[in-house]
Amino acid sequence: MAKNKIFSVAVSLVIVASLASLGQADVVGKSLMQELANHFQQFGAATLCVADQFDDTDVPGKVDKVIAEGIGYLKQFLGKTLSNEEYIKQSILVIKTAAANIGRTHEKCEKVPADYVASNTPANGSEVLATGKVLLKVSENLSCVVQRGDATALDKVPFFFAKTITNAASDESDKQVNKLFKHKMVLANDLGGLASC
Repeated sequence: MAKNKIFSVAVSLVIVASLASLGQADVVGKSLMQELANHFQQFGAATLCVADQFDDTDVPGKVDKVIAEGIGYLKQFLGKTLSNEEYIKQSILVIKTAAANIGRTHEKCEKVPADYVASNTPANGSEVLATGKVLLKVSENLSCVVQRGDATALDKVPFFFAKTITNAASDESDKQVNKLFKHKMVLANDLGGLASC
């Protein structure tokens, strides 16, 4: 009888330890996703700022270069399958780098606050402005999914980023801003469909 009790206690401890580690993995996943949402917010803000400076003759070419480099980095993942966590980590790396690099395309945008509001955007900056708004929508929708904490919805997030990485990396279009807008719009809509966000 005593052996059965000891065995039951041991099994219970193993189950509790397993559940604790699962809970911890979930928290790590959510914190990574929130970090990614924050980088999207900064990327969106910097992009809105750059849209306001689009009359500066150097800016359009610099913006195209930043986008092309980011998408170029993603090409190494074509035909590969990463872990769910790695898709999120690679997305963090790309978006964080892109946010910093897009900000550097104009001195006024290098240290732009995350709540930047576009104003007096020139006509030729309208596409970049729309792209900045889409990036902010990705951030908003991803934050919503994380905050709602629905396990089924959270499980789908890495798949949507994997899809975006693959689609952007295989897109041969030479219109860089349009390419970024198109693939991030799909991502924003995908995320928006999760947990009624």
